[in-house]
Amino acid sequence: MRRYRWVVDAALVVSAAVLGWRLVGAIPAPQPVRTSIERGASLNVPGVDWAKAETNVVLVTSSICPASRSNLALYKEIGRRTRAAGRSQFVVVSTEPVRQIHSWLSAAGVSDYVAVRSYDAPALGLVLSPMLLTVKASGTVTNVISGAVSESAYEATIDQLLR
Repeated sequence: MRRYRWVVDAALVVSAAVLGWRLVGAIPAPQPVRTSIERGASLNVPGVDWAKAETNVVLVTSSICPASRSNLALYKEIGRRTRAAGRSQFVVVSTEPVRQIHSWLSAAGVSDYVAVRSYDAPALGLVLSPMLLTVKASGTVTNVISGAVSESAYEATIDQLLR
């Protein structure tokens, strides 16, 4: 009886190993994703036409991010200045639903953006919040500012984004 038990145990182990090997082989290898975006990178946000403006200012934000919430006055001023410049557009992107971000920004008085878009963070390389980018009409990123901006640096930040 012991001899048969050993054979059955060995058969189960071999079967489990073969099945596991087949399952692992059936799982596709993960595709590499960009984990951050840098100057010179190309950015494609579905539904946004960069060519509509000479300079595009992109805000990557989240309504639950303390740093994003602390910079609402900056975002309001960026929106106002991009609209006044006439050759620029202000685009907001977030991993949250568009309606939620729109409501949050509207309640804070931030309204001079041309679009709010949801995005897949890893696929675009926009993994930090908040993040401010300048994107030229060609879709090339020319400025990247990550994290909260101190109130004393608002003016310099806006100048850097819109020059």
